[in-house]
Amino acid sequence: MQTIFIIGGGLLALAFILIYQYRLSRRLQRYARLRVSILKGDGNTPDKTKGSFMFYLHAGDSRLRQVVVTDLRFSDAALRVNTFDKLSFEVNTINEELSARSIGFSCRNSVLNRIDGSKAALTIKGYVVLEKEGKTAFVYRTKLDVTA
Repeated sequence: MQTIFIIGGGLLALAFILIYQYRLSRRLQRYARLRVSILKGDGNTPDKTKGSFMFYLHAGDSRLRQVVVTDLRFSDAALRVNTFDKLSFEVNTINEELSARSIGFSCRNSVLNRIDGSKAALTIKGYVVLEKEGKTAFVYRTKLDVTA
């Protein structure tokens, strides 16, 4: 009998965690659309590439005041960004794409070639600031687009 309660409690906890993760991942999409692309820089060496991650935000909710990115994680561990603290988008008007933001990176050419055309993903963590509700955390996962 105790085993059934333990297993049931574990399954219930797992269900709550999965529901929380799902709601966290959908939160940003409720208020805005975020697109990320990789822009290769000029003057790269044969074995090393430098460039920028370009972030484009399109606000879609009038309550949205700010979107702040606090952490970036890649599905490929060989790709790393230069140090950054926060990436902030101030929202003044809706239904307009805001000015792009960028974060620099450097990696081996083989890593960037492997990412191009693959299913490499970027996990973005941060929070949105709403007019009356305040800060609300989000986790957003997106595919990377590599542009020359």
